[in-house]
Amino acid sequence: MVSVTNRYTQPMTVFDQRYIIDLIKTRPPQSGSGLVERASLSQLQKAEQVRLNSLVLAPVGYGKTSLLVQLYKSLKSEDKDVAWLSVSEDDSDAVHFLAGVTASLQAMHGSLGNLTQSLLNSGLGVSYRVILTTLLNEILLSDKSITLFLDDLHQANSEEFIYVVSELLESGPENLHLVLASRTSIPSFAKLRARSKLVEITSEDLRVSHSEAEKILALTCPDKLSSVDIFSLMDRVDGWINGLQIAALSINAAKDVDEYMRSFSGRQRDFSEYIEHDIFVKLPDEMQKFLVETSILEVLTPELCDVVTEGHDSERLLSEIQQSNLFLVSLDEEQSCYRYHHFFRDFLRSKLTQDSAVNRTQVHRRAYRWCLDGGLIAEAIDHMESAGDWDVAGQTIADHLEVMLSRHRLSTLKRWIQNLPNELVERSPALLLSLGWVAAFDRDGSAAYCYIEKAKGLKQELHDQLHSNIMALNAVTVAVEDNAEKISLLAQSETVDIPAEHSFFHSSYRTALVYALMHEGKYDQGHRLAIDQEVASIDNNFRAVVYSHIFRGLGYRRAGQLGEAMKQYQLAQQVAHKKFGLGWIPFSVPSALMADIHYEWGQFSTALELLKNQDVVRQESPIIEPLIFSYQASSRLSAHENDVEKALQTLAQGEALGRQDNYSRLVAAMLSERIRLLLLINKLDAAKAVYEEIVELGAECAQGDSWSELNYYVNIGVGRYLIGAKKHSDALPLLVEQSQLAKRYHQYRPLLKLLLLEALALVQVGKQRSAANRVIEAISLGEVGACQQTFLDSEPSVQALIRTALERWSDTDVQAGVKIDPTYIETLRGVFGVTASGEPIVEMGIDLDGLDPLTPKEVTLLRLLRKGLKNKELAEEMHLSVHTIAWHLKNLYSKLGVANRTAAVNVARQMQLN
Repeated sequence: MVSVTNRYTQPMTVFDQRYIIDLIKTRPPQSGSGLVERASLSQLQKAEQVRLNSLVLAPVGYGKTSLLVQLYKSLKSEDKDVAWLSVSEDDSDAVHFLAGVTASLQAMHGSLGNLTQSLLNSGLGVSYRVILTTLLNEILLSDKSITLFLDDLHQANSEEFIYVVSELLESGPENLHLVLASRTSIPSFAKLRARSKLVEITSEDLRVSHSEAEKILALTCPDKLSSVDIFSLMDRVDGWINGLQIAALSINAAKDVDEYMRSFSGRQRDFSEYIEHDIFVKLPDEMQKFLVETSILEVLTPELCDVVTEGHDSERLLSEIQQSNLFLVSLDEEQSCYRYHHFFRDFLRSKLTQDSAVNRTQVHRRAYRWCLDGGLIAEAIDHMESAGDWDVAGQTIADHLEVMLSRHRLSTLKRWIQNLPNELVERSPALLLSLGWVAAFDRDGSAAYCYIEKAKGLKQELHDQLHSNIMALNAVTVAVEDNAEKISLLAQSETVDIPAEHSFFHSSYRTALVYALMHEGKYDQGHRLAIDQEVASIDNNFRAVVYSHIFRGLGYRRAGQLGEAMKQYQLAQQVAHKKFGLGWIPFSVPSALMADIHYEWGQFSTALELLKNQDVVRQESPIIEPLIFSYQASSRLSAHENDVEKALQTLAQGEALGRQDNYSRLVAAMLSERIRLLLLINKLDAAKAVYEEIVELGAECAQGDSWSELNYYVNIGVGRYLIGAKKHSDALPLLVEQSQLAKRYHQYRPLLKLLLLEALALVQVGKQRSAANRVIEAISLGEVGACQQTFLDSEPSVQALIRTALERWSDTDVQAGVKIDPTYIETLRGVFGVTASGEPIVEMGIDLDGLDPLTPKEVTLLRLLRKGLKNKELAEEMHLSVHTIAWHLKNLYSKLGVANRTAAVNVARQMQLN
């Protein structure tokens, strides 16, 4: 057994399969003593000195990797901080790529990247953008100047991979310098070249010089060629270094060098023929078979090669191949791990498909069995698919679905399934549901539902795991799709019929249910479930705990309790902080939600700071609320700085995202806010155009008697425009009806804004007293969340009423049962610049004729409320339990059409109940 020392963990052996696979990625190939220093090295060294990113861009065989290795060794010899990553096809999954970058940094320095590694291992399932942000912050906060080598960049080509590489190049911290090698270009290369921010070395720069050719040939076929022959070879290979090396190998094997030189054309398309006829066929049969069979492997070790070839002498054969200079690259100093040069591996794989003596399928089967035994699932599935063992591959994917989802390995999951025959996928409920999860996390609810229906329509017996899978996926899709009717149905679910052993599905379902309950105003039930979820999932589903806190915060916000909402968002951050340590970079989702509250509290600089990374939340939030709040808060902050144009542009961006992702609620919220801003700057015609859009959107919505935030945004936008257009009689009924729904479903944060808008309409029809009472009720609601900015953002005529109410608010009203904290009133007086006047406050102005009849017990309860009795005192007075009193109060508030005790007491005063 050959011992290998891992640089950042404990000593281990080459039989540790995961370590072997990682080794190929995080260490540069071993060049040996015969590497000829290239002239282009000086260009890279100069770029390194001024910390410019570098790119070696050339076709296969021009010595890109060798050049990078030379620079790596040069910097390493100077004790510079260098990290290496060889990119593979699997890195098309950006999470996989970032895991590789993190591993390479940890190979360089054990502690750097620990936070990102914890995030990757947490099961939180965060997106690659969050992981990228965390990693860049870790690098920025380190005291190291790092050079990161990324070789074979062309191997991965997904959009998300290109995005991450572009971000590293264009937005990476100053202490990170990249050296890249690729056969193909990406758009960022051209941008950086245009700004002189990228040093590029091309195939023209990599052409072999005469002096380099002499050194290479002196090492590979000494004393066999004259200077004229060398010039001739250089001319024929056109500076292609691999062509020169192949020619040298052929010359060594040739019986007549002069004859070989006469027949050698040097054209690249002929080199496979040279390898075939001048090198490969001259090898012993045993070695030919070994080369062809092991060509399926990305990394070669004696043990793995023995398994694949069913041999027992792989260590000897690998040693002989290396001694023969047959394009075998050593990956470690102990020479226990290797890979073939890419063009030689391609040649061997073409032989594998052509050679009838080699059973390609059996070779891949032996490889995937070994990978499965070692826990190398990704590698095993790739070999299964190469072997055409589709059923085995499909079952393995299904068996590891929960792990892949918890790690957010969506691109890899999708690629695996797309490689399978379509007919297999269409008859497998597990694979269809896997695609459904990918669609749900991509915020494509309609596609996710389609996959669910396909899976259910197969008429197969659904075992526990599939049943759990369907229930969880359906619940998550309901939350992601933002369909009010489906959210309402989910909130009516009474039982959680998912076994706890299916931990990902179990916790995902419960978390989605918490969201639905909060959305429907069933706060008590939602909080109880969330607390159970936090206790049950703290150790096995970190993501569920974090989002339980976020969803509880949304529930508190809807109830108007902004302070409690803030606590939940902060708890979400603290849970992550405990998991990852002091270096934790806050999530953008709770940051967006906290920014909304800080804006309401007038803490603008804090809100701006929290919105710095909102591009991430706008791309990645699994629910709609953070999107709405981030765009709204950003827009209002711009408007507060008198930059209305920027505020409108922000709303236009939010609307575009909503239309792109089919989020009607986001579109409605942005249109409603645009109407408010346009009316604020007296652009009635522009507001009318937006009004027509929102009316058209509202026509597509079901206008039922249940609460819908989509309808709320539509109606508040329509109502605001109608008021601006002096159509008050049309606006009032719409707003009153929406307010009643908000009261019935305990949506007190929206109710606050509706009441102020009602007050504006009432002022304009001359009903000052009714308008003032709406303002008084709004202030009583605002106290629960310490609201300020909603009042300050209201129209001037409403602000005048607010000032009057604040001036006249007195301790007498508090003693009469209006439970308003005097310090809150003083805070509002301060922000509005008013003082107490001592005059009596106006009455609420409730329409008594429209109230439902009260029972004698309710009348008694209302009288006692006016006296200021607490619930316990009410229970003693009426000889009932405190629980029964709470139930009666809920019914009483509903009949009176009020939201709380304060408003009920004012109705009692108007009814002259003593």
